[in-house]
Amino acid sequence: MSASSFSRGKSERNTAPARGPPSAGASPHSSWARPGEAPPAKRPMDHFGFVVDTKEDLQAWYDFMKAKGVNLLDTPSDHFDGARSFHCTDPAGNVIQPIFHPAISGQRFEGP
Repeated sequence: MSASSFSRGKSERNTAPARGPPSAGASPHSSWARPGEAPPAKRPMDHFGFVVDTKEDLQAWYDFMKAKGVNLLDTPSDHFDGARSFHCTDPAGNVIQPIFHPAISGQRFEGP
């Protein structure tokens, strides 16, 4: 079981709980400024996502973290797009989302 890459896709970002009010006029799920607009002065990170290769790997990570006493925010659940994920926090309180996503799980990056 390995976290093969970093993910911040829109569908994954929308699954984590909100962490406070958005900037005035901004969507709580916006990650980029609109054309012609300056980005907000300060944007809190919603969460970090890590892609795993299979649904079995995701379950193994959940079981491992549960056994180690990690603060789990929810249990593994299926998304409408075929993905499956859960959320936990690290010691600093950052929300972490291990996720299996059929469109990107199992991909490997190779050098030039």
